[in-house]
Amino acid sequence: METIFIAIVIILLVVIAVRSGSGGRNKYARYYGARKCPHCGNKIPGEVSVCEFCHRDVPKVF
Repeated sequence: METIFIAIVIILLVVIAVRSGSGGRNKYARYYGARKCPHCGNKIPGEVSVCEFCHRDVPKVF
């Protein structure tokens, strides 16, 4: 019984470590205030003036 408990704890620790690393994060989680490009619909950072995907001008958000 103690072995099963230890195994469960180890598995939970591994899952937490993987999710906290770059493997479990969304690609755009680093963007604070992310928004959608009005032209292509991809997520872009709120402070940019040109979409990195379609390379079109986007209105600035203040």
